[in-house]
Amino acid sequence: MLGSFTKTYVATLLLLAFVALVIVLVSLGRSIWAQIQPEFRPIGATLDSYSLEYTVLGGGPIHLEIDLDGRACEALRASERLRVACILTLNENPRIIAGEAFGRLNTEDTPSFEAIKWRAHLESDPSFCNDSGLLAPRLDECRVAAGNGDYEVEDSGISVVITARPSAP
Repeated sequence: MLGSFTKTYVATLLLLAFVALVIVLVSLGRSIWAQIQPEFRPIGATLDSYSLEYTVLGGGPIHLEIDLDGRACEALRASERLRVACILTLNENPRIIAGEAFGRLNTEDTPSFEAIKWRAHLESDPSFCNDSGLLAPRLDECRVAAGNGDYEVEDSGISVVITARPSAP
């Protein structure tokens, strides 16, 4: 009788160890998958690289080239809003950027709203604001941001400056 109990006990322990191993492997797989998945890249989006300058807590300006993979935006990770806006600004389609606000574009300061202002300013094109679905007063704020000079925004100790691109001759 004791032998039967020992075999059942060992079998139960092996089953529990197997279940624990499966849980660890699934968790590890999900973690790896989350790291390799592209972020904020709707299919069919037209992307365009750009540059910006940022400072951290009053330090000197740091120039940042944002290429099509958006990895340079990680430099802004102290502010999730600015980091995500940085990635979204790669999109040239205002409706794609606006869609990332999930219905909150005209009611909350979302990264999408910030990205629309950045892209409109980069291109010195207030019509980008019009095409995004913004409503007054946010539409007016975006049009002002699209103007000449530099556009600056601050969040969580990071200050980002977007300079409009020179006009094509």
